Amino acid sequence: MTALLWLRAGGNPVGEHNAGAIQTPVQGINIGIKSITIPEHPRGDYVPFSNCPQDQITKFEFRVENRGADFDKKGKGIFGSVQIKRLADGTVLLNEEAVLEFRAFTPGWVRFKFAPIDLSQAGLYEVTVESYIIDLSAYLKDKSLKPLDTDLSDNKVVYVNRVTNDELLAENSLNRFDFEGMQSTRDLADQGWNFSHLPDSVQISNKGIKGSKAIAIHLHKGDKNKRKLYTPTVSMVENEQVNFQFKLLDAQSGKDVTEELIASEGFRAEVSVQKICRTGVEVTFKHKVSDAQATEGGFFSFQPMPVYQEAGNFSGHVAFVNLSAYPDILLIIDEVIVQALN
Repeated sequence: MTALLWLRAGGNPVGEHNAGAIQTPVQGINIGIKSITIPEHPRGDYVPFSNCPQDQITKFEFRVENRGADFDKKGKGIFGSVQIKRLADGTVLLNEEAVLEFRAFTPGWVRFKFAPIDLSQAGLYEVTVESYIIDLSAYLKDKSLKPLDTDLSDNKVVYVNRVTNDELLAENSLNRFDFEGMQSTRDLADQGWNFSHLPDSVQISNKGIKGSKAIAIHLHKGDKNKRKLYTPTVSMVENEQVNFQFKLLDAQSGKDVTEELIASEGFRAEVSVQKICRTGVEVTFKHKVSDAQATEGGFFSFQPMPVYQEAGNFSGHVAFVNLSAYPDILLIIDEVIVQALN
């Protein structure tokens, strides 16, 4: 059921709304989903980001921002919704909606709190998030949720999270990953990959080694725009290392800028590991970019370095930051290997 709530910044309760307010033209209205709170490490009550099963999920939140021209906020509201579906049987575990009223639009949070839901069954879960501007008087009159946004391309995000268990780890103890045959990020999720940012930043590309399939990630300029790739959880032995091959393209022109950014240290790479269902990483190794070595087809890799010395069930993390002058770098990743360093 859709509820009328308060916006965190500048919110008005429905009782103060003037249903007869004069409406102004809505040309140029364009809000978008900026981020979703999907914790990197288990937090107990939020929808999980890791492969860890959780059975007491009670919270979900995401952030929206104005990506168009300023507009008259009187008589307008923000619609937000989240749905979580278990793909094994199609069961909808959560379907929450809210309408928020505001006087002055600033980037704000849409937050939900609900009765506990169980996300502990192994398998895939689809999470759908949507938000846009609506006419508040039309909503109060007949519950109309017709969007006023002129561009709805960034108002909906769908991502898939894979919950695993010990039996699945035993059955899928693959430690070398390539991406042949994959068509979408759902195929990545099915294998157990996760991302610490909006999934729309990730693509399946044909720019891998010798034209093979690969992961492509948009790295936007700035130290605060770290992008993190989480490998599927695997059973590891001692002296484990996470290795991968990569190249960097200017997202606008497609030009290969790998050697340029290596020479100028225009990006940063970190590798770490985390035990499944544990908070905090066990160890992190920060690669010196200039140490990257050419492999084949314009790809580079770092010298293998052990990142953990004990056995267990782990997920490998590879984080990147675009420190160059390029506003958007396309990072191509192929042949990710999680193995023992002999």
